[in-house]
Amino acid sequence: MASKYINILQSHEPLMDAGDYIITVKQRLKVTSKSVDETFAEMLQKFAVQGERFVLEPGSVFSVYPPAGSLGEHTNTFPHIILNRSTLPWERSVDGGTEGIWLALLLFDAEENPDPKTVTLQSFKDALGFKNIEDSSGDDDNGPFNQSGDGPGDQPITIIEVKRSLLEQIMPKRADLNFTAHSRREVDSVPAKGGDGKWQTVTTVDGRPERAVLIGNRLPKAGSLSTVHLVSLESRFADGGEFDYGTAGPDDLIQLVTLKSWSFASVDPKFSLFGMLEHLNRVPSVLSRPYLNDQTINLDLSANTIIDNSEYHFPVTTTGTSKEADGSRKFDGASFLHLEIADTNIDADDLPQLDPFPQPLAFSIAVEIKVKKSENTGIHAVMGHEESGIYKPSVLYDPDNDGIIYMVTGEDGVQYSHSVPGILPDDTYTRLVWTKEGRGFCFYKDGSLVHTDPAAPGRIYTKDSPYLIGKVDDDTPLFVGQIKNLQIFRRVLSAAEIRDIFTSAASTNVPIVNARLEKGMLALPHLTRVGKKAVSWYRGPLSVRTTMTDFTLPATAADELLVLDNASGMFDASYAAAWQLGRLMALEDRQFSLQLYNLKRRNSLESKREAQKSQGRSHLDIGNTSHNDGLADTTAKIKDWLKRRHILDQVPFQYLIPYEDMLPVESIRFFNIDPKWVLCLKDGACSIGRTSSDDLNLDNSTNLAAADDVPAMSGFLMRSALVSGYPGLQILGFSGTVPGNAGEDHASCLPVVRMERLSDEILLCIFEGDIHTLDFFQKPDVLHFGVDSDGTNYSKQLRRADGSNLPPSAEAFTFTDVEFWHDKTLRVANFDKMAVSAATSLKATLITELGKLSEDSSEFDVFTSADFAMEMLEGAEKVRFVRP
Repeated sequence: MASKYINILQSHEPLMDAGDYIITVKQRLKVTSKSVDETFAEMLQKFAVQGERFVLEPGSVFSVYPPAGSLGEHTNTFPHIILNRSTLPWERSVDGGTEGIWLALLLFDAEENPDPKTVTLQSFKDALGFKNIEDSSGDDDNGPFNQSGDGPGDQPITIIEVKRSLLEQIMPKRADLNFTAHSRREVDSVPAKGGDGKWQTVTTVDGRPERAVLIGNRLPKAGSLSTVHLVSLESRFADGGEFDYGTAGPDDLIQLVTLKSWSFASVDPKFSLFGMLEHLNRVPSVLSRPYLNDQTINLDLSANTIIDNSEYHFPVTTTGTSKEADGSRKFDGASFLHLEIADTNIDADDLPQLDPFPQPLAFSIAVEIKVKKSENTGIHAVMGHEESGIYKPSVLYDPDNDGIIYMVTGEDGVQYSHSVPGILPDDTYTRLVWTKEGRGFCFYKDGSLVHTDPAAPGRIYTKDSPYLIGKVDDDTPLFVGQIKNLQIFRRVLSAAEIRDIFTSAASTNVPIVNARLEKGMLALPHLTRVGKKAVSWYRGPLSVRTTMTDFTLPATAADELLVLDNASGMFDASYAAAWQLGRLMALEDRQFSLQLYNLKRRNSLESKREAQKSQGRSHLDIGNTSHNDGLADTTAKIKDWLKRRHILDQVPFQYLIPYEDMLPVESIRFFNIDPKWVLCLKDGACSIGRTSSDDLNLDNSTNLAAADDVPAMSGFLMRSALVSGYPGLQILGFSGTVPGNAGEDHASCLPVVRMERLSDEILLCIFEGDIHTLDFFQKPDVLHFGVDSDGTNYSKQLRRADGSNLPPSAEAFTFTDVEFWHDKTLRVANFDKMAVSAATSLKATLITELGKLSEDSSEFDVFTSADFAMEMLEGAEKVRFVRP
């Protein structure tokens, strides 16, 4: 059963703390009437309650957060660790008492991080002055003491050595420790109070044990590597006081046993779960390799550097310095102004590059654009954002005004250039070259210079900021100011033979070809059965929503499933390829092919026997057809094998994604499974032994391939580092538009029929039905703790004890005062003060906002670590994709 709720408990204290115990038995027999009064010898019995002390057992840690080795926005997150044994933090104490928490998480910045050292247990004990319990000076002696379960003296343990001056700044206070640990369990209902005012018992989820959670009270440093150590504080605090540093000086090293450590980095917010999902490349939304493929360049010349570049390898001039583009790096493909590269930039060897210009020019960048039609007018436009945020045209083409181009230019206002009539007709690409000498634009069409615009330099707007192409002064740099997020498209070809398709003289050919490419079809070399070379369309089973051509099954050869695309004059070999693949998969699976052979042989013999019987020849022997034992089982196994092809089980990846750039790095693509493609695959698998018309007729009568209909299915492919970085990522798909809090119990939630990591960075997910909405979020048991920040101050939106949010009108609880921090510069929080103030603020808010409590209510007078954890809990980030 899937868990829906997390029940947070203050603690799970063991019945007995870990340690050595002595039971003393004294006996006295007294019988007054008999004058008997005898005392017997005292009896002692020693025993030990053993548990982890200096080394954690393998498997003790369930998970850590932030994840080990992760790279993300963690600066507002308190690190935590989840321990499999729910009693572990309470099994010992910091001062030899019976209460408290003996474990703590210490976070170190990169420059503070101590190097772990391996020492023997005995050397550590000697350094801290461990002694036997018999040598105790009395009840006030907190030790530390040797215990029988400590292990041999030569046992290796791991310690860290920290300067006292630093440790005093980051060590939790005794009062803080009361709020650093709690236990949690997964339950199937929301805990509620009964009529007696007491919390009612809830049912825990079977197989989901209760676990302990330990929280650190220091926030990570921005832009830095952080390391967290789980340290033992057993008997390290003075009785009723704070950590005992003894006589150590400020620069003296304090030894601590470290039981677990991990590191992570707090960097760019886009590497958080939310950031990574938000930055996924989603254009186009379908699996396609369009004529215009989104390879990108990201330039930032404000610092005289090139951040990211495409594979064009052309020089970019900045303030007099020429830099060669680095082809090894790619930008993440977010949505920006699209400048489209022309057909003439295609090389037949499929190595795209900017081809030489007809005349030598000093240039920083050259693109060809085809302006797109505006939604509201007949004017065609390429749009962009001004620095002020206004979204407006940067290039216009007005077919009703002699094709005049309007260039939005100038630094002080909008200016227009009217000197270029008729060079950008619809569906024609024209190259714009920004030159130093011309101080403006040179226009090329079909490789020839058609116009030089002497007007003031143009300004093209991107999503983030405008950039000035050039200035009037010949001596100024080609780029001025900040240039970033300029996206350039490049043409993609699969083979040299295909070039003619895209560069055909027929003006109608390119739109037809583009329409096919946008639907996920690919033009591939095709060697026909008679040895002729051709170019045919191919599309895998992961298609867009479309209706395909009808055909007849079963087929005797793959060529029967070639479909002529009359519009482009090319064959569509998609179903033929699927049929041939199914045949190869069946032959590769020896068990399946043998089962299919035996079934066909039995069916053939049975068919012949029935034919002879109808002709009065039943007395002739055609072989034994009576032993049908196991026939039903064999048929069931064959149908099961075929049914697994519905979810594309064992279909080679190159048949799903023939080219890598159909699924770029950090991208997501949606699809519908083409049932006819799958049906052809199944028919190809069943075609083994189909060599004659009788075989075809027999297969037609049994039609195993069509025995189970291919249901409507859809899904997505994602290629991202978060596939391996967030292995517990939860995914829900819905068939329609749903509210923000929709869960798996929502009526439109679709069942997952296959979810598989195809590699460390590729996830395939298939749903039954037509997916429209997709939600990504974390599992409830990996929720973390943190605060909100505006860059300077911290705050937290409080919630009620049952986890529900307060009304939107409720003000957030702020941690602006120094009293909430032991050291605000080092980001060390005062959990005790935070908890007390949060309780007071929450009570006041509930009185004001809900009228639920009277002012003398004592409901929040006791504010435990469970209440504090509830308030500090960061809600699961949910990212929703709505399929176009």
